Amino acid sequence: MTDARKQQVEERHIAVLSGFVLRARRVEAHSLAADKALLHKLSTMEMTYQFVAAEDQGYLIQVLPPEEQVESAAARVRPLLLQEDSVHYIKVLNALGYFAKNSPDEKLRNALAAIRSDWNRIQPKGKDILGASTQIEDAEGNKSEFLSDTELAFAYIYGDVVHNDVDRLAATKMHGVKERFKAAAPIVCFIMVLTIATLNVTRNMRKAGLSMANPICPRAASRNARWWP
Repeated sequence: MTDARKQQVEERHIAVLSGFVLRARRVEAHSLAADKALLHKLSTMEMTYQFVAAEDQGYLIQVLPPEEQVESAAARVRPLLLQEDSVHYIKVLNALGYFAKNSPDEKLRNALAAIRSDWNRIQPKGKDILGASTQIEDAEGNKSEFLSDTELAFAYIYGDVVHNDVDRLAATKMHGVKERFKAAAPIVCFIMVLTIATLNVTRNMRKAGLSMANPICPRAASRNARWWP
């Protein structure tokens, strides 16, 4: 690779990282990220089982943040999910990988590989189950298909929150906005966790003196790489 070509490649990756850092800081500053432990707990899609002895029944209880809070968080992470956007997560990871490829820090490279693996679980057009699938039965006994939380979550993000995607809404009509939101909340939190983790890898790489322009301020670069407890 010629020096001129190398400079072009580095400048492109730096532009991606600079844009990503601005976006990721907004995610980090969101109210849902104020309680780090709670955000991480929400992202794991944890449910608790409660048995009511008097009724001889049990219930699965899922604790969710307010819908308005999830809506605004979804809007902040959305650019990272759009392939045509300059800060799509794959472009960000490729930029980080470019600057990390010659690093002697195996721990850093492993952390980057682990984050990439987690990001690849997020498939806006996919049907993979990240936590659960759901079937709905109406008052007449009609049952819906089992839909994955991925399908429901992105129907919420692109149908109820931003684009009003009629195809996604039609495919999840029986489930309705309530079930779409229940699926979306933990997945949005998971994307927030991944975004902040990726931001901290970027900070660590800058702190380690890897060859990239400074898209982050020195104060931010000094923070701990492992963001959640």
